[in-house]
Amino acid sequence: MTAEKQLRMGFRPTGSSVHLSRTLMLEDLTILMGLLAAEPSTDLKAAVVEENCLGKPTVSTRQITYGKLVTLYGLDDEVPLFRTFRQLWAADQTGRPLLAFLIAAARDPVLKTVHQIITKTTINEVIAAKTVEDFLALTLGDTLQPTTRRSASRSIRSSWSQAGFLSALKVRTRPVVTAEALTLALWIGIVEGYRDQRLLECPSVASLELSLTDKENLLQAARQRGAIEYRNAGGILEIRLPKWFTSQEKELLHV
Repeated sequence: MTAEKQLRMGFRPTGSSVHLSRTLMLEDLTILMGLLAAEPSTDLKAAVVEENCLGKPTVSTRQITYGKLVTLYGLDDEVPLFRTFRQLWAADQTGRPLLAFLIAAARDPVLKTVHQIITKTTINEVIAAKTVEDFLALTLGDTLQPTTRRSASRSIRSSWSQAGFLSALKVRTRPVVTAEALTLALWIGIVEGYRDQRLLECPSVASLELSLTDKENLLQAARQRGAIEYRNAGGILEIRLPKWFTSQEKELLHV
């Protein structure tokens, strides 16, 4: 899938990273999603900047916070990734932290890249701040000052904790994965060009750290809820997510 098509679907494969200074901001996101649930036509910018629904101390802080949230999540149903995320969020309270992480990783290139650390860390192992700082120095070189790398390390590890990959003590844990989280990971994989069997091995699904049995159980649960179409005939998998794409998006993605 070309970068242009990913951009049209709501991805940000390149560009600035919110995690140089902020986290997933899960608490702020939850408030905004609650406003949308109560009144779908809510003007989120006005709610944040003018009405101060997030309780920020100054107008400039409100504006910056809103801008960071838009960068991470889109916050607009015209953005296909956010539209899908919003519907899944409404259906799934348990999996919301992981849903937030999945959309943020698709829209924050640094958060996505640095997730390699998680995949190489065993359960119950501590992820130190310096581990993340050194990885950022290795991958981004001199583009980040040491102070920025330290700030980014704090933000990234905090986001991992919010999503369930780390405990409060920064010990490696396994996140809680729901059928909705798997559905969003599959959606992301489809946009990235994966299909059927390969879809279950795409990076977004791999980040959920599921066993084959877990994948099968969650696929069946998602199918039963009408979120996906799924068949496994003699080991030949067919996975479709027709309800999550408009006709124009299906044409764009060839699904």
